[in-house]
Amino acid sequence: MVGGGVAAAASSQWTRLFSLENFISAFTQSLSLIIMTEIGDRTFFIAAIMAMRYDRLAVLGGALGALIGMTIISGVA
Repeated sequence: MVGGGVAAAASSQWTRLFSLENFISAFTQSLSLIIMTEIGDRTFFIAAIMAMRYDRLAVLGGALGALIGMTIISGVA
């Protein structure tokens, strides 16, 4: 019976560690940190100015395409 108690305790710890509340908290903290560090980036200002002048979806697509391309290049290198 002792083994069953250990398995139940491990399962309870696993559930607490990977709960939805922990995930949401970690996700929002990470997203907030990224937004705060990237808000003053030159690329942000350029994209904002371009979105005022050109089609917003085209600017968004170009920015996301560049991000994906740079991520792939940095992952390969």
